[in-house]
Amino acid sequence: MLGILLNRPLPLLTFSILLLVPIGAQNVFATTVIDANDIPAPSQTVDFSQFTGDFSGICPGTFFLDFCFTGGPMQIGGLVGEDITWSGSTGSEVIGNGEYGLETNGEWNANRDGYIGSNPPPSTMRIDFNDNPVCAVGGFVNYVPNTGDVILIAYDSSNAILESFDLLADAPISTPNTFNDGAFRGFVRDTNDIAAIEFTDAFDVLDDLKFSRNCGLVVGGEIIPIETTSLILAGAQSFSWMISVVLSGMGIGFFVVSRKSENS
Repeated sequence: MLGILLNRPLPLLTFSILLLVPIGAQNVFATTVIDANDIPAPSQTVDFSQFTGDFSGICPGTFFLDFCFTGGPMQIGGLVGEDITWSGSTGSEVIGNGEYGLETNGEWNANRDGYIGSNPPPSTMRIDFNDNPVCAVGGFVNYVPNTGDVILIAYDSSNAILESFDLLADAPISTPNTFNDGAFRGFVRDTNDIAAIEFTDAFDVLDDLKFSRNCGLVVGGEIIPIETTSLILAGAQSFSWMISVVLSGMGIGFFVVSRKSENS
């Protein structure tokens, strides 16, 4: 890749303009996230609230103690108007509102108002976005410590692995002796290519599946929707910006990355 970098200081704002000539394929921005607010708006959330009380009539497995024990697949996207299915590898994963012990990480119970869980390990829960792939997805999760790896995986429509998030190694969760606690874990990419995610291998639970198809420009480690970029540029005062300007005939994309100045 060839580039010409031009720096010209302006009042309150410094622009660095980089003209890039691509050689080979463009890189795709991707990152793991640990905050639900990192999923770009507008987003939707599957809260599993339809799986509370007695939903044995739609349980394809065994209904017991407020849980449906099944490998699915089960439709979970009805409340958000999407075809999203959940399934499990062992055939005895749980969906519902029962009590799920997490040992030293506490317990989830009916106050979560519906969730999914693996059972027993090694178990893999899978969520498929059957209407259209997404660019960002994650959930509020927890797990039983010391029962196996805890890995979140993103797949494309051909079932090739796009991203892998090892929670134990990179973002462990510790919620000693609490109820319905956990943390958000997920992925953000700059294109709608996530067709499915899997959560594997330990005793894992997941609620509030949040997803978006509105990922745009990468700014400061966050995703900024394209339509808001002009507003950000107009209001920026303490940042240095690198703007990649591309000629459409050369097939180069346009993106913005922010870098906080040393004096800010």
